Amino acid sequence: MPAPTLPPEILNVIFIYVTPYKYNYFYTLDLLSCCLVCRSWYNSAVSHLQQNLQTVRWLRTNIYRDYELNRLADILTDSQRHGLALGAMTRWVEIMYGDVTCYHPVILDPTRANPISQIVRALQPNIQTLSLDFNHTVEYGRLRLLDKFLMPLLQNPQTITSLRVSKLSTKGGAQHQIFRVPTPKPRPTIPTLVHKLSNLVSPKLNPNDLFCAELSRPPHSLLLLIDRLHPQLQQLHLHNSRLTVDLSLALRRCTRIHTLRLHSVYASLPPDHFADTIARWSDLHTLSVHNLSGALTRPKPFLARTVRRLSYHPPRNLAVLDLEDYVCHDPDLDLPRLVTACASTLTALTIPKIERVPDNSDRLIAHLLTTPMPRLRTLDLSFVDCSCDLEKHHTRDNIAPLAWPELRELVLGECWGVRQTAVVAILEDCPQLECVRIERGDFKRYQRVVKLLREKGFVERKPLEGWVWKGKPWVKKGVAFEEEECKGREWDIDEGILVRM
Repeated sequence: MPAPTLPPEILNVIFIYVTPYKYNYFYTLDLLSCCLVCRSWYNSAVSHLQQNLQTVRWLRTNIYRDYELNRLADILTDSQRHGLALGAMTRWVEIMYGDVTCYHPVILDPTRANPISQIVRALQPNIQTLSLDFNHTVEYGRLRLLDKFLMPLLQNPQTITSLRVSKLSTKGGAQHQIFRVPTPKPRPTIPTLVHKLSNLVSPKLNPNDLFCAELSRPPHSLLLLIDRLHPQLQQLHLHNSRLTVDLSLALRRCTRIHTLRLHSVYASLPPDHFADTIARWSDLHTLSVHNLSGALTRPKPFLARTVRRLSYHPPRNLAVLDLEDYVCHDPDLDLPRLVTACASTLTALTIPKIERVPDNSDRLIAHLLTTPMPRLRTLDLSFVDCSCDLEKHHTRDNIAPLAWPELRELVLGECWGVRQTAVVAILEDCPQLECVRIERGDFKRYQRVVKLLREKGFVERKPLEGWVWKGKPWVKKGVAFEEEECKGREWDIDEGILVRM
């Protein structure tokens, strides 16, 4: 073995031959092992790892064989023990359900589960996000196995502050109860038959008899997990899942929640119950609700109760208010009151669909134009329907100067939500405005807005490929606008632990 005191130039040549192929996960194990020799080897090997960072940043455990998985677990454990930063380079760990089970689907494979648990423990506290893809699983055995697997995986739950849940038991239809775990119907036994016959003979049989005892079903593994994480849980992301009363009650214990995202969620709970849960989080920073659905018997404006409750008791630091659900609107109540109460802290605002009554949208837009929002950077009006005649509008003189000095992005959608005079006011009074997004809907409205944008020095730019937009971006000439939109996926999978059922 070369001496540890070799100069960096020699070590670099050695490490180049250690990893002859880029983006090779298995040669990365050799480099990680070299990091444990001494400090000079560590510095040189880490520089090579950083050149091919994605080989260690995204860790998929299913691609490693058993001995390689054990080797990686030992390396990361030794690194943590000696205070090295090897674990800090890994930001995302993907674990497949089938990779930790034996031939029987409800028995853990210790040769896989144990080293994976060791790896995750060695990466903490660098990993703070836990993502669970339930894949619509409702089988009792699989869910209990997940709970048994997560227990050793999260021996130090204080480091997990963000929980992301996807595909939580929506399989089987909207009426399927996700927290009532189905159990197989037992075959009749001799004691059961004797008990039934005794009921016919003696109807006054004690109902607490042993044969009458009804086994209580255990709670869903997600509820058990939230019970462990609730003291430090700060973020909850629920996607393509079902929100029930039991889950809502469990979340009420998470008093430190500041970010809540519900995307494509079926809510099977009363609107008042949902509003009570949201109102408990006084430190709410981000509230994002997209594509909310529910029972047919429930009132359509599900979020109206929540908006009203928050308008009377607004969160202290609400920065992102992103609502797409239908909300009943009164120009003197609810949504305008909430926006006014949080105007000093809002950085992103999406106005949801509101009740279609004459001049309702106009009054809401007029209220926004007169509300100072010093930190607002993104305003989305694509869901608002103004339903007005563009030929009948007020002059620019009737609109006072806007107090949105930081507005950077305006989303108009199909240009239905705001009059032309309001667009002129925003373009003239917001010096930081760099991007306006519009879609081709009504031809006359679209052409009028395009004409205004060109007069104000905006040019159309082709959106980046593979990204999701709310309309084509029109960018101000000479400004290098940096996109802030997120890609069309459930959530960012660039960090944390992802367990796929």
